[in-house]
Amino acid sequence: MQLAERTPTRFAESENEPYNLVADADGVVVGVEILNGQSMVKVGDTVHKGQILASGVIENTVNTAFRLRRAEGRVFARCEREVEFSCELERTEKRYVFEKEKSRLFILSHPIGKRSFPDGNYDVFVRVEKLEVFSRELPVGIEKTLFAFYEEKKVVLTEEEALKKARDEYLAWRAVELEGAVVESEEFSHTLEDGKLVLHCSLRAIENITKRTKIEVR
Repeated sequence: MQLAERTPTRFAESENEPYNLVADADGVVVGVEILNGQSMVKVGDTVHKGQILASGVIENTVNTAFRLRRAEGRVFARCEREVEFSCELERTEKRYVFEKEKSRLFILSHPIGKRSFPDGNYDVFVRVEKLEVFSRELPVGIEKTLFAFYEEKKVVLTEEEALKKARDEYLAWRAVELEGAVVESEEFSHTLEDGKLVLHCSLRAIENITKRTKIEVR
């Protein structure tokens, strides 16, 4: 029998399936909270992305047998990242000017009539509304298509305006990628190159770096 790892799929996980905890980033361990499984690291260790932090393979000290378990817990590490965000100094922006909506009937998932498209510049948004009578869904629906017409305008940004947009992109990225992390330091610089502003950021943060990978038994 051989053991191998694979990344989790989007399918529902069984609570009985065995997993390892691996590092999702490089860093120096500052905290270990392993609830299940065998811890493989301690505070002060330097770990690398993909390294096993907690093993779901529990060895028997009496013989060569082992048990498979679902490793659970958290490992916190101090991580350093280098990220960049850019903003074009000259760009074309949309300005929505008016909207137009068209509807057509659906019966048994088949549309009645053809969808027609107007001339001009627009974005299309489609939604289908199911019809109900006394909380019972009917085999009839209405497809509503919204045409949002816009004008395109060339905009020239100042260095300060471009820097603000790049900073806003960084903050949006940080809110998602570093959610729950403690950012200890951030250092910013920016350059102008090839008609765009590039924001450089060096940051250090304490993050939960655990990622679960399934143990396959072959």
